[in-house]
Amino acid sequence: MKKWNVTLSTTEPKNYVGIIQVRQGNVNSEVLEAQIIQNGLPLNLKDCSATFQAFLDGEHVIERPCKIIDDEQGIVQYTFDEYSMQSLHKQKANLAFYKGGEEIATTQDFTYIVIQAVSKTAGEMGSYWQSAEELMNDMTEYLNTGKGDFETWLNSVKVILEDIDPGGVLLGKVVTFEELVKTALPSHGTFVIEHDSEYQPEVKVTSYKNAIGTEKEGLDTGPSFGGKTIFVVPTFVSYDRKKISIAVPSSFALEGEVVIVGNTLLMIEGENILNFTIQGASITGGYLK
Repeated sequence: MKKWNVTLSTTEPKNYVGIIQVRQGNVNSEVLEAQIIQNGLPLNLKDCSATFQAFLDGEHVIERPCKIIDDEQGIVQYTFDEYSMQSLHKQKANLAFYKGGEEIATTQDFTYIVIQAVSKTAGEMGSYWQSAEELMNDMTEYLNTGKGDFETWLNSVKVILEDIDPGGVLLGKVVTFEELVKTALPSHGTFVIEHDSEYQPEVKVTSYKNAIGTEKEGLDTGPSFGGKTIFVVPTFVSYDRKKISIAVPSSFALEGEVVIVGNTLLMIEGENILNFTIQGASITGGYLK
Protein backbone atom coordinates (compact mmCIF):
# COMPACT_ATOMS: atom_id res chain seq x y z
CA MET A 1 0.00 0.00 0.00
CA LYS A 2 1.38 3.40 -0.96
CA LYS A 3 2.21 5.80 1.86
CA TRP A 4 3.00 8.90 -0.22
CA ASN A 5 1.41 9.96 -3.48
CA VAL A 6 3.36 12.68 -5.31
CA THR A 7 3.85 14.26 -8.72
CA LEU A 8 7.39 14.54 -10.08
CA SER A 9 8.35 16.55 -13.14
CA THR A 10 11.25 16.07 -15.54
CA THR A 11 10.91 19.64 -16.84
CA GLU A 12 9.74 21.94 -14.01
CA PRO A 13 12.57 23.61 -12.06
CA LYS A 14 11.42 22.27 -8.68
CA ASN A 15 9.35 19.42 -7.25
CA TYR A 16 7.23 20.06 -4.13
CA VAL A 17 6.46 16.68 -2.51
CA GLY A 18 5.73 17.72 1.07
CA ILE A 19 7.50 15.86 3.87
CA ILE A 20 8.49 12.29 3.04
CA GLN A 21 9.67 10.83 6.35
CA VAL A 22 10.83 7.22 6.50
CA ARG A 23 11.92 5.21 9.53
CA GLN A 24 14.93 2.93 9.58
CA GLY A 25 13.94 -0.68 10.09
CA ASN A 26 10.49 -0.42 8.54
CA VAL A 27 10.24 -3.20 5.95
CA ASN A 28 8.06 -2.97 2.84
CA SER A 29 5.89 -0.22 4.33
CA GLU A 30 7.61 3.00 3.26
CA VAL A 31 6.10 3.12 -0.23
CA LEU A 32 6.31 6.13 -2.55
CA GLU A 33 4.07 6.35 -5.61
CA ALA A 34 4.77 9.07 -8.16
CA GLN A 35 3.19 10.23 -11.37
CA ILE A 36 5.88 11.44 -13.74
CA ILE A 37 5.04 14.41 -15.92
CA GLN A 38 6.93 16.12 -18.71
CA ASN A 39 5.86 19.55 -19.95
CA GLY A 40 2.67 19.17 -17.93
CA LEU A 41 1.65 15.79 -19.40
CA PRO A 42 2.14 12.20 -18.13
CA LEU A 43 5.43 10.72 -19.37
CA ASN A 44 4.81 7.55 -21.39
CA LEU A 45 7.00 4.81 -19.88
CA LYS A 46 6.14 1.98 -22.26
CA ASP A 47 9.10 -0.44 -22.60
CA CYS A 48 11.04 1.58 -20.00
CA SER A 49 12.67 0.73 -16.69
CA ALA A 50 12.91 3.05 -13.69
CA THR A 51 15.33 3.52 -10.80
CA PHE A 52 15.43 5.51 -7.57
CA GLN A 53 18.70 7.44 -7.24
CA ALA A 54 19.75 8.93 -3.92
CA PHE A 55 22.75 11.01 -2.89
CA LEU A 56 23.32 10.01 0.72
CA ASP A 57 24.86 12.73 2.86
CA GLY A 58 25.74 14.49 -0.40
CA GLU A 59 28.56 11.99 -1.04
CA HIS A 60 27.45 8.42 -1.72
CA VAL A 61 25.21 7.48 -4.63
CA ILE A 62 22.83 4.53 -4.57
CA GLU A 63 20.50 3.30 -7.31
CA ARG A 64 17.56 1.00 -6.59
CA PRO A 65 14.91 -0.47 -8.93
CA CYS A 66 11.41 1.00 -9.13
CA LYS A 67 8.19 -0.64 -10.27
CA ILE A 68 6.23 0.88 -13.15
CA ILE A 69 2.54 0.63 -12.19
CA ASP A 70 0.96 2.33 -15.23
CA ASP A 71 3.27 3.02 -18.17
CA GLU A 72 0.80 5.16 -20.15
CA GLN A 73 0.05 7.45 -17.18
CA GLY A 74 3.69 7.49 -16.04
CA ILE A 75 2.98 6.06 -12.57
CA VAL A 76 5.96 4.58 -10.71
CA GLN A 77 6.31 3.01 -7.26
CA TYR A 78 9.37 2.73 -5.04
CA THR A 79 9.67 1.03 -1.63
CA PHE A 80 12.38 2.46 0.61
CA ASP A 81 14.83 -0.20 1.81
CA GLU A 82 17.98 -0.58 3.91
CA TYR A 83 20.04 1.00 1.15
CA SER A 84 18.03 4.22 0.75
CA MET A 85 17.49 4.48 4.54
CA GLN A 86 21.06 3.79 5.69
CA SER A 87 21.86 7.49 6.38
CA LEU A 88 19.88 9.63 8.81
CA HIS A 89 18.31 13.04 8.25
CA LYS A 90 17.62 14.88 5.00
CA GLN A 91 18.63 13.13 1.76
CA LYS A 92 18.33 14.13 -1.88
CA ALA A 93 16.94 11.86 -4.59
CA ASN A 94 15.44 11.64 -8.07
CA LEU A 95 13.93 9.04 -10.38
CA ALA A 96 15.65 8.03 -13.62
CA PHE A 97 14.18 6.25 -16.65
CA TYR A 98 15.85 4.02 -19.23
CA LYS A 99 14.83 2.58 -22.57
CA GLY A 100 16.99 0.05 -24.34
CA GLY A 101 19.76 0.68 -21.84
CA GLU A 102 19.80 4.42 -22.56
CA GLU A 103 18.72 7.06 -20.04
CA ILE A 104 15.78 8.99 -21.51
CA ALA A 105 14.73 11.21 -18.59
CA THR A 106 15.27 12.05 -14.93
CA THR A 107 13.02 13.95 -12.54
CA GLN A 108 14.10 17.10 -10.79
CA ASP A 109 15.51 16.44 -7.31
CA PHE A 110 13.30 16.04 -4.26
CA THR A 111 14.13 15.34 -0.60
CA TYR A 112 13.18 12.79 2.01
CA ILE A 113 14.01 12.45 5.71
CA VAL A 114 15.29 9.29 7.41
CA ILE A 115 14.66 8.99 11.17
CA GLN A 116 15.38 6.48 13.92
CA ALA A 117 12.79 5.29 16.41
CA VAL A 118 11.57 8.13 18.63
CA SER A 119 13.97 8.57 21.54
CA LYS A 120 14.32 11.00 24.42
CA THR A 121 18.01 10.41 25.03
CA ALA A 122 20.20 13.49 24.72
CA GLY A 123 22.51 11.87 22.18
CA GLU A 124 19.69 11.27 19.70
CA MET A 125 17.88 14.60 19.85
CA GLY A 126 19.59 15.76 16.64
CA SER A 127 17.15 13.65 14.63
CA TYR A 128 14.22 15.27 16.43
CA TRP A 129 15.32 18.84 15.88
CA GLN A 130 16.24 18.36 12.25
CA SER A 131 12.82 16.83 11.61
CA ALA A 132 11.12 19.73 13.40
CA GLU A 133 13.10 22.25 11.36
CA GLU A 134 12.17 20.46 8.15
CA LEU A 135 8.54 20.54 9.21
CA MET A 136 8.50 24.32 9.58
CA ASN A 137 10.40 24.76 6.30
CA ASP A 138 7.80 22.61 4.58
CA MET A 139 5.00 24.75 5.99
CA THR A 140 6.62 27.89 4.56
CA GLU A 141 7.10 26.28 1.15
CA TYR A 142 3.55 24.89 1.15
CA LEU A 143 2.02 28.32 1.79
CA ASN A 144 4.36 30.13 -0.61
CA THR A 145 3.61 27.76 -3.49
CA GLY A 146 -0.12 28.24 -3.05
CA LYS A 147 -0.88 24.57 -2.37
CA GLY A 148 -3.47 25.45 0.26
CA ASP A 149 -4.04 27.23 3.57
CA PHE A 150 -2.47 26.66 6.98
CA GLU A 151 -5.23 24.34 8.21
CA THR A 152 -4.88 22.07 5.17
CA TRP A 153 -1.11 21.86 5.71
CA LEU A 154 -1.51 21.16 9.44
CA ASN A 155 -3.93 18.30 8.79
CA SER A 156 -1.51 16.79 6.27
CA VAL A 157 1.37 16.63 8.77
CA LYS A 158 -0.38 15.83 12.07
CA VAL A 159 0.90 12.25 12.06
CA ILE A 160 4.48 13.47 11.62
CA LEU A 161 4.03 16.05 14.38
CA GLU A 162 2.83 13.39 16.81
CA ASP A 163 5.74 11.16 15.79
CA ILE A 164 8.61 13.63 16.21
CA ASP A 165 7.01 15.54 19.11
CA PRO A 166 5.50 13.00 21.52
CA GLY A 167 5.39 15.57 24.33
CA GLY A 168 3.28 17.94 22.26
CA VAL A 169 5.55 21.00 22.72
CA LEU A 170 6.04 21.65 19.01
CA LEU A 171 2.41 20.91 18.22
CA GLY A 172 1.36 23.47 20.82
CA LYS A 173 3.56 26.11 19.20
CA VAL A 174 2.23 25.27 15.77
CA VAL A 175 -1.38 25.57 16.98
CA THR A 176 -0.55 28.93 18.57
CA PHE A 177 0.93 30.02 15.26
CA GLU A 178 -2.24 28.83 13.52
CA GLU A 179 -4.33 31.16 15.70
CA LEU A 180 -1.99 34.03 14.81
CA VAL A 181 -2.36 33.23 11.12
CA LYS A 182 -6.15 33.19 11.37
CA THR A 183 -6.31 36.63 13.00
CA ALA A 184 -3.35 38.51 11.50
CA LEU A 185 -2.36 37.00 8.14
CA PRO A 186 -4.61 37.74 5.15
CA SER A 187 -5.14 34.32 3.60
CA HIS A 188 -8.84 33.83 2.90
CA GLY A 189 -10.39 34.00 -0.62
CA THR A 190 -10.45 37.45 -2.24
CA PHE A 191 -13.07 40.18 -2.07
CA VAL A 192 -13.26 42.12 -5.33
CA ILE A 193 -14.55 45.69 -5.34
CA GLU A 194 -15.41 47.41 -8.62
CA HIS A 195 -15.31 51.23 -8.72
CA ASP A 196 -15.58 54.20 -11.11
CA SER A 197 -12.08 55.70 -10.75
CA GLU A 198 -9.13 55.44 -13.14
CA TYR A 199 -6.84 55.65 -10.12
CA GLN A 200 -6.11 53.36 -7.15
CA PRO A 201 -8.39 54.41 -4.31
CA GLU A 202 -7.24 53.81 -0.75
CA VAL A 203 -9.30 51.11 0.92
CA LYS A 204 -10.02 50.49 4.61
CA VAL A 205 -11.65 47.36 5.99
CA THR A 206 -13.29 47.13 9.40
CA SER A 207 -15.19 44.37 11.20
CA TYR A 208 -17.91 44.65 13.83
CA LYS A 209 -21.01 42.95 15.21
CA ASN A 210 -24.57 43.85 16.19
CA ALA A 211 -24.90 47.03 14.17
CA ILE A 212 -28.38 48.54 14.24
CA GLY A 213 -30.66 46.29 12.22
CA THR A 214 -28.45 43.19 12.42
CA GLU A 215 -29.05 42.17 16.06
CA LYS A 216 -30.20 38.55 16.29
CA GLU A 217 -33.28 39.29 18.40
CA GLY A 218 -34.21 42.62 16.83
CA LEU A 219 -33.50 46.32 17.37
CA ASP A 220 -31.39 47.14 20.44
CA THR A 221 -31.16 43.53 21.65
CA GLY A 222 -27.38 43.32 21.23
CA PRO A 223 -24.92 43.80 24.10
CA SER A 224 -24.45 47.48 23.23
CA PHE A 225 -26.64 49.84 21.22
CA GLY A 226 -25.20 50.60 17.79
CA GLY A 227 -22.73 47.71 17.70
CA LYS A 228 -19.74 46.29 19.54
CA THR A 229 -16.01 47.05 19.19
CA ILE A 230 -14.86 47.95 15.66
CA PHE A 231 -11.73 46.12 14.48
CA VAL A 232 -9.43 47.31 11.71
CA VAL A 233 -8.83 44.24 9.52
CA PRO A 234 -5.32 43.42 8.18
CA THR A 235 -5.43 43.13 4.38
CA PHE A 236 -3.44 42.32 1.25
CA VAL A 237 -4.58 44.71 -1.50
CA SER A 238 -3.91 44.63 -5.25
CA TYR A 239 -5.25 46.82 -8.04
CA ASP A 240 -6.47 46.27 -11.58
CA ARG A 241 -8.24 48.82 -13.75
CA LYS A 242 -11.34 49.85 -11.81
CA LYS A 243 -11.00 46.81 -9.54
CA ILE A 244 -9.53 46.23 -6.06
CA SER A 245 -8.75 42.71 -4.82
CA ILE A 246 -8.65 42.36 -1.04
CA ALA A 247 -7.58 39.31 1.00
CA VAL A 248 -8.39 39.16 4.73
CA PRO A 249 -7.51 36.76 7.60
CA SER A 250 -9.77 33.72 7.78
CA SER A 251 -11.13 34.69 11.22
CA PHE A 252 -12.69 37.83 9.68
CA ALA A 253 -13.96 36.25 6.45
CA LEU A 254 -17.69 36.33 5.75
CA GLU A 255 -19.99 35.11 2.97
CA GLY A 256 -23.28 36.92 3.06
CA GLU A 257 -25.44 39.71 1.66
CA VAL A 258 -23.71 42.59 -0.13
CA VAL A 259 -25.00 46.16 0.39
CA ILE A 260 -23.43 49.08 -1.50
CA VAL A 261 -23.91 52.72 -0.52
CA GLY A 262 -21.71 55.25 -2.33
CA ASN A 263 -18.11 54.53 -1.43
CA THR A 264 -18.96 51.79 1.11
CA LEU A 265 -19.61 48.08 0.65
CA LEU A 266 -21.01 46.02 3.50
CA MET A 267 -20.73 42.23 3.62
CA ILE A 268 -23.39 41.11 6.12
CA GLU A 269 -23.63 37.60 7.56
CA GLY A 270 -26.05 37.44 10.49
CA GLU A 271 -24.92 40.00 13.07
CA ASN A 272 -21.37 40.07 11.60
CA ILE A 273 -20.33 42.84 9.21
CA LEU A 274 -17.29 43.57 7.07
CA ASN A 275 -17.15 47.22 6.02
CA PHE A 276 -15.10 48.11 2.90
CA THR A 277 -14.67 51.87 2.41
CA ILE A 278 -12.72 53.47 -0.45
CA GLN A 279 -11.59 57.07 -0.83
CA GLY A 280 -12.17 59.27 -3.89
CA ALA A 281 -14.43 56.88 -5.81
CA SER A 282 -17.84 55.25 -5.78
CA ILE A 283 -18.27 51.48 -5.54
CA THR A 284 -20.15 50.01 -8.50
CA GLY A 285 -20.03 46.31 -7.57
CA GLY A 286 -18.51 43.72 -5.30
CA TYR A 287 -18.23 39.98 -4.85
CA LEU A 288 -16.24 37.18 -3.23
CA LYS A 289 -13.84 35.59 -5.72
